[in-house]
Amino acid sequence: MTRGFLYISLFYFFTTVLVGWTTIEWAVAIFCPLFMWGSGAGMRGSLYAEFGAKIIGSIIGLSCAALCGYLLFNSNYLIIFFDTLIIQGYAWGVIGFILGFIASNKTLLSTQYHSENVGKDD
Repeated sequence: MTRGFLYISLFYFFTTVLVGWTTIEWAVAIFCPLFMWGSGAGMRGSLYAEFGAKIIGSIIGLSCAALCGYLLFNSNYLIIFFDTLIIQGYAWGVIGFILGFIASNKTLLSTQYHSENVGKDD
């Protein structure tokens, strides 16, 4: 993960927790966007595995994201920045899913891809 995606992910986490804590449905507002971020990262991680894990990981990642998106859509959750930018809750979750998918890389997912293990046989 490059530093840019790290800072963007941290901003996403802190914004989700701080804004979600102030709502009535705080459990949905906090956990669903974070689960969508995690499902995007897990789906990306499954793409580095063998074929069966790619299929299962993609199915689980998309189904978790769809369930959390459905919960966010029905909760009528809004994020309002400075009274001018209004983001629907499910759109915030989709942003998290895409960010989680983009921000994860091989070195974060498995120790076999770290630089000290490259070229060594197990």
